[in-house]
Amino acid sequence: MRVNIRQKNIEVTPALREYIDEKIIRAAEKFLQGQASTDLPMLDIDVERTTAHHRKGEVYKVGVNLSVGGKFFRAEARDVDARTACDIVENELQREMYGR
Repeated sequence: MRVNIRQKNIEVTPALREYIDEKIIRAAEKFLQGQASTDLPMLDIDVERTTAHHRKGEVYKVGVNLSVGGKFFRAEARDVDARTACDIVENELQREMYGR
């Protein structure tokens, strides 16, 4: 699987990268184990701080696009913390992939 992590107005620290690996990338890899595809799966992750001057509120946004074998899954979340947004995206992505 090819993974692209894009950042905007935020630095993806090693700790945040590890958290993204743990929550989002592993969830996608687990789903892909049960899928037969000739295409190379592609996972795009966007981590963004939507505003530079606001200090409170839902200023972090995490978006995920997963394309595999002609299927496309999308999840997006905004929250006051980037890690919490990753948790929400993980749950939303799993609902998309498994139809829950």
